[in-house]
Amino acid sequence: MNFKIIFAFLGVVGLLLGACMIACIPWGTPPLNDGVLEAKGVGALFKSSLISFVVGLVFHILGRGADSSRLYLREAFACVSLCWILAILLGTLPYLLCGVERLKGVPFTFADALFESSSGLTTTGASVFGELEDPSTLPRSILFWRCLTHFIGGLGVVCCFVAFLGKGASGKAILKVEHLFSGALPFVKIQSLAGSLVLIYFVLFLSVFIWFLFCGASLYDSITHAFSITSNGGFSTRNDSAGFFSQAAGVRTNMLEYGMVFFMAVSGINFWLLYWASRGSFEKLFKDVEFRFYITSILVVSILATVLGVVNHNFVFRGTRAPTANIQAHRALAQQGKHPCELEGFESGTSNVVNGLSEPSVRKKCVIVCKDYNEAFRNSLFQTVSLMTSTGLAVCKYEYWNVATMILFIFVMVMGGCAGSPAGGVKVYRMALALRLIVNETQKKFRPNVVKITKLGGQNVEPETAGAALRFIASYCALVFITAFVVAAIEPDSLWTSQDRSPVEKLFDVFMGTIAMFSNTGLAFGCFGSTGNFGSISEASKIIFSWAMIVGRLEIWCVLALFSPAFWRNR
Repeated sequence: MNFKIIFAFLGVVGLLLGACMIACIPWGTPPLNDGVLEAKGVGALFKSSLISFVVGLVFHILGRGADSSRLYLREAFACVSLCWILAILLGTLPYLLCGVERLKGVPFTFADALFESSSGLTTTGASVFGELEDPSTLPRSILFWRCLTHFIGGLGVVCCFVAFLGKGASGKAILKVEHLFSGALPFVKIQSLAGSLVLIYFVLFLSVFIWFLFCGASLYDSITHAFSITSNGGFSTRNDSAGFFSQAAGVRTNMLEYGMVFFMAVSGINFWLLYWASRGSFEKLFKDVEFRFYITSILVVSILATVLGVVNHNFVFRGTRAPTANIQAHRALAQQGKHPCELEGFESGTSNVVNGLSEPSVRKKCVIVCKDYNEAFRNSLFQTVSLMTSTGLAVCKYEYWNVATMILFIFVMVMGGCAGSPAGGVKVYRMALALRLIVNETQKKFRPNVVKITKLGGQNVEPETAGAALRFIASYCALVFITAFVVAAIEPDSLWTSQDRSPVEKLFDVFMGTIAMFSNTGLAFGCFGSTGNFGSISEASKIIFSWAMIVGRLEIWCVLALFSPAFWRNR
């Protein structure tokens, strides 16, 4: 094992994280913070940056004189995994040194900081915070750092410093491990290629940022949400996530939400295809089977979700009345001061959340008052794209819609975005290939003498490629079941029964929460949906879920390889 080259990469990660922490400090000073100086946040970021710089310099010294031409696949796996782990550990420092609070009076623990840092850098977007808009518990400078971790993790810490340093053959090995993709790498110099990817990433970020400003959002909200959307993360600066903008004064809601949908979808496309498209080769984009399957899935699921929502009265149009049972349920909640969703005559409010778990009465009904079918479709389209690209932003309480729609959402969560993008999931290419293999195997059963070649997008698929896709999906499913079992065993049933929730609901919550971690979606259903968070689970479960986020982000094999003794033995 060539440890020197690994130390060299770790050194750059430490220096990069330190520089990013320094960049967050201005947001805690009076010019950018409404005239207020956040001493705790600024001090914590300064101390964290110093520690990161020191760690980076130590690793840089240990890796001095490393021969980058001797970085093989094994070292590439180690570099990617260890760089992510180091970045996540350093990312916990601002939370811990600042003394942020999960809720008023509830201090942050190491497990909380590890979970939040893992969620940010893996672009998962799950959170343990129950309150985001109170600067006394979470300074704006630390909140900015929280969102910036999405941006850092979007293309990956590794890809960023390969772009700036150009490690030659080692850089190409890192990129191959960091971004599994369909199709071949363009035949260009590695520094030029990585630089192009970073340039595309920054252009997307600037486009989202300008769009938010144009639609009336504030400077702070525009930057932080641009971080999340470009990276397919889900951190927001608002308790109501992206739903905040629908009620914010001066914001063009329709334009903003459609723009968010567009940019989330673009960020979920294979970045190698965006590379070719940026050079005018649009035919590569539209001929790509993964891209076509991706767009088709978004449209089909969005239309079905809209139809199912109308049929099941999740969407009610102004001027019409909801079913009597729905009105009576909302009136009962209104008398108790609880407004879980919108209904004509009972405008939207906030749901009651206790320890991250929604009260049972809040979960019974959800009706969204829409002006027309366009607004209903926009809600369905937004949530479909947000969940499929693993962005995890929410504009409404989608987890209270009908069961058929939730099944569709679960499907797109598992499938995820395209390979070679910041999106999570098993990836569209693998899912499309698995469906093609199912069709071929079915045909072989009644036509056993016919030799059937697996084709996808008109191209032959090698047996090894097909086998690798199936092995990945099988490993994903196995890890989800094992992790869900362990978390269910750790978490006491009383956390659910005390909220008048059944063991079946605990099963659903834990299972969907686990899928959200491995798929890097962040948002799930039940207590981990748009009205809840992961703050109520135990310290052990937060650490397990942090591990699951890293495994999901690095496509399983990179992390699992570290646990093999043979991996570390010398050749």
